[in-house]
Amino acid sequence: MNLTFTADAVRAKLLAARESDEPDAVLAVLKAHDGKQLTKRLLAKLPGGEARWLIRQVAGMTSLEDRDYLHSQGNRGTRLLVAYQLTSVVVDAAWVEEKNAAYFAARRERNRLREAAAASPEACQHFAGTLAAYARAKEALDAAKADLDRLTGYGSPFSPDQYDWQRLCGAYEK
Repeated sequence: MNLTFTADAVRAKLLAARESDEPDAVLAVLKAHDGKQLTKRLLAKLPGGEARWLIRQVAGMTSLEDRDYLHSQGNRGTRLLVAYQLTSVVVDAAWVEEKNAAYFAARRERNRLREAAAASPEACQHFAGTLAAYARAKEALDAAKADLDRLTGYGSPFSPDQYDWQRLCGAYEK
């Protein structure tokens, strides 16, 4: 197990985890078409254009979805709920931003927290130390659990009371 964690590695991971601002670019396009009918012509104006985006209508909802989202079954890509209707959908950028908080307000907050942590060498160093301490403790716990299992396993002198011994030290897991 790698027990070496550094402040630089923590900072690099924070910066690598930063989420794209692309949803804001999509929102800017929606704001420019606020109050207008949602049509396929709008797709050409989104980042990546019609080759990337499509309008999906499923279960009484209309969404803007990129092909990554479609092909990965929701594990990657972007899907923005646009309306709870299938016909005569009008673009309401404020509604889209509110109903898709994970892509907007929450993403911005997650990025703000990542950037604040990355900007603090002290926080990165402390966190690296905490990760290392946890990894060492987990390694020691795993070794102790293996030893306990060996000593209380079938045929050992402690095996008749195996679960009592495990409960006594907090190792019994239901």
